[in-house]
Amino acid sequence: MLLPLSRKTELFHAVAHAHSNHENTFNLIRDRHGVAGKDLTGELARPGVPPQRLRAWAGLMLDWFRLNLRHGWVTSVGLEVRQNGAMPERLSGRHDPLTGEVVEVGVGTEGLGRLLRERKDAGLALPYGSAWRRLQERVASNDVGSTAARSTRRTLARHALPEQSDPPTFPAPIVLLDIVREVARLAARRDLDPFKGPETVTQSAWNSARHLLAAEFDLPPLAHEVCRQLCDHEGKPWPWHDLLKAVLDPHGDPRKAWAERLSKPEDAITEGHVQFAINFVTCRLGTRRPENPGLWVPETRPRP
Repeated sequence: MLLPLSRKTELFHAVAHAHSNHENTFNLIRDRHGVAGKDLTGELARPGVPPQRLRAWAGLMLDWFRLNLRHGWVTSVGLEVRQNGAMPERLSGRHDPLTGEVVEVGVGTEGLGRLLRERKDAGLALPYGSAWRRLQERVASNDVGSTAARSTRRTLARHALPEQSDPPTFPAPIVLLDIVREVARLAARRDLDPFKGPETVTQSAWNSARHLLAAEFDLPPLAHEVCRQLCDHEGKPWPWHDLLKAVLDPHGDPRKAWAERLSKPEDAITEGHVQFAINFVTCRLGTRRPENPGLWVPETRPRP
């Protein structure tokens, strides 16, 4: 739900809070103007979709006209209208787009705080993986006074794991497929060419647009690192344009395409396999080698 909005923003939780307050609009336009109703008393005498569409647009125009009268935006002539004196109230809060901190509290502030606490308890902002383990081993093996050791200790101090805590769980690399698709679409919209599609985005353009999803996925890795993590069964990186084609295909499943890359293909049946099978069968049946050393034929025995 609400994928263009990051879950780590207050606006996402504010919109989710007010989502169910507008569902009655479809019922009101049906009761007031008979739009898309099943009551036969209000059905139109003309068949087809255009008359129904005309009734729907006419009902929408009347609702907007009534809205203008209620708020005093249009002066009524010969009609007594009770003005709406209520002032609009802001439900969502305000946050700093640079730091992400909530400046003004709204209806979604509580949900945002609960989400951030859950992410902190799960340790989602902490480093992980084989590179992190190698870095810990490096600081343990290096000389205490060497420059490399001091640099490594500073890196460890910035990303120190809390004591007596279980290692955090992280999503599988398959999440990178969704990240590649969303960043490619953002990069295509940022391009100066309005007709450029996301399937033609280069790695440099993708790298420059990946910070737009940093609020939701932290900072995604570089394009070549994404291709390396989505390697095949032989460890070969996924070609960039093939990866874009797989994640942007509306009729395909990128997860299935990645699973096919991980699966080892079956060995092709060659002439050597056929020759081995024939030799194995003829050997079991009791045969002898003829003039052709490549094949065995049944042994011919003289009749008694």
